[in-house]
Amino acid sequence: MKLLKSEEWHEGLGASIFVSFSRDEDGDILGEPPELYYGSGYLEDEFDFGKWTHFIDGDFNFLFSDADPKQYPKR
Repeated sequence: MKLLKSEEWHEGLGASIFVSFSRDEDGDILGEPPELYYGSGYLEDEFDFGKWTHFIDGDFNFLFSDADPKQYPKR
């Protein structure tokens, strides 16, 4: 998976995870973990591409298709 600039994103990509980095007064990225936003298909009208500057494009179905039910915790 690659971290891409949000200006390259389009609806046809489907599900994507958008990333927002914490920045200081000069715009430099701080060492904090980034905020994440899961978007799929069409984004909300108020979606702020200035805040969510990057996204991860990928097929996230592997999270479920590669899962091993024998390893699931008991209920």
